[in-house]
Amino acid sequence: MGTYATLLTDVPAFLENASTELSTNLPTIITNAQDMMLRDLTVAELFGTTSGSLTQSSISVPRPSDILSLRGMTISTTSGLVSLNYRDRGYMEQYWPLQSQTAVPVYYGVLNENTFMVAPTTNSSYFYTIQYKKRLAYLSSTNSSNWLSANCYDTLLAAVLSDAARFVMDDRQAGLIAIYTARYKEGIAAINAQQGPYAKDG
Repeated sequence: MGTYATLLTDVPAFLENASTELSTNLPTIITNAQDMMLRDLTVAELFGTTSGSLTQSSISVPRPSDILSLRGMTISTTSGLVSLNYRDRGYMEQYWPLQSQTAVPVYYGVLNENTFMVAPTTNSSYFYTIQYKKRLAYLSSTNSSNWLSANCYDTLLAAVLSDAARFVMDDRQAGLIAIYTARYKEGIAAINAQQGPYAKDG
């Protein structure tokens, strides 16, 4: 297990680089490394669901505040569980131009940064579930740890080092980037392999 402070100490030590340039850029590098890991990991702990009831005669569905990426949306109808198909807003507005007309939703998509939408406009208050990948609280000076630092610090460190190595201004640079990039990829593969069937579900 590591922390934000551990990264700030380990990275310069591993690279044997105590330059001001690296120190200044390290917070951004750490943030970028977390983004990369969240894109590449498929572990169950990083996925979530949110549920509720659609508002009859409305196209709007609240968007989870911690969403990183969508996996799917289902609604419960009298016929059973229905998986909606994702479409962009333009397609949905062409498909169902008259929002005053209602029917069982077929599609879902993004209305704006805070809201999803369905089409057709829902004709009932169907129970819905949204499956999504969660955005973690980033490591920072005010947040010392998160799931990544607590459960796969070695891979997080490799991710940071693979980017930070570009600040090594000597003949070691290319080799260090290659080493830590390889370690990162090996770490991600190992973590995802432990996940099993869930990793294939999204």
